[in-house]
Amino acid sequence: MNVSLPIVGSPSRAETALACERRHVLGDIVCRQPVQRDEGSMSVGTVVHAGAAAWWRTGDLSKVEQSIAEAYATLGEMPFTCEWLQELGRQYAAQAKLCAVHSTGQIVAVEERVVIDLGPAATLSFKLDRLTRDPWVLVDTKTKGKWGPAFERKWEAKWRRSVQQMLYQWAVRHEYGVRPAHFIEAVVKELPTRVYYVALPEWTDAQLEEVVREFVALCQRDAALVASAMLPGGEVDVDRLLYLAATATRFNFDNCEAFNRPCQYLPLCLANPAERLGLLLAEYEHVEPEYLE
Repeated sequence: MNVSLPIVGSPSRAETALACERRHVLGDIVCRQPVQRDEGSMSVGTVVHAGAAAWWRTGDLSKVEQSIAEAYATLGEMPFTCEWLQELGRQYAAQAKLCAVHSTGQIVAVEERVVIDLGPAATLSFKLDRLTRDPWVLVDTKTKGKWGPAFERKWEAKWRRSVQQMLYQWAVRHEYGVRPAHFIEAVVKELPTRVYYVALPEWTDAQLEEVVREFVALCQRDAALVASAMLPGGEVDVDRLLYLAATATRFNFDNCEAFNRPCQYLPLCLANPAERLGLLLAEYEHVEPEYLE
């Protein structure tokens, strides 16, 4: 569980917390996932990231195929075959550009973990998908399923106001002392695939600092929840923390079908509060998130 202080947060988890605190706490603090879960469509992104990292590190298609096969083997049931995903990886390699719209550049980081100590209040931890210099360009790869003019406008607009992307941009400025051009690299989950780039704003320092303050505040709220379940010796009462996660957190019923699928914690929210701990213990299991490794 993510219960050591300072609390470790990530840009994507911060975005989740702002949408629904309960979903964030259940998934990112007490780290519970349904025992019976369908991770297929979400896991496509994991496989594509593995293939993309292999391509930019080696420029070798055989390494791309191998990395995709290895990532595929670690996942549960998928809506696509390994061969289908390997073809997607080959088409990605043929279309993707190292520096998005720029023609040249040198790799600084590919799928590298960045951890920033924000003092006793919070720790920011995440992976940089791709960062280059000459010119400085930050690229974040996203897979997407839908295609069409109306959907594209909505999908692209959300990244231009994304807390996740603002935290990435702040982190690069903080760690590298540069102001990179910033792009979403969109990879469509279909064959033939499409790879294209969405330019994001160069947010002001004041805008980014505002988001960092919100991130720290989120981590402090998480820490307060954990502290309320601590025993006198400093050990966490796990059952107490699970109960608080399912009953004493803010929820948002307008966010129950994010990503066009029901939230995996919706059965808990719809249950009688007195029954939620038993349901959580019986139908959800502990899964350690990657950013705590």
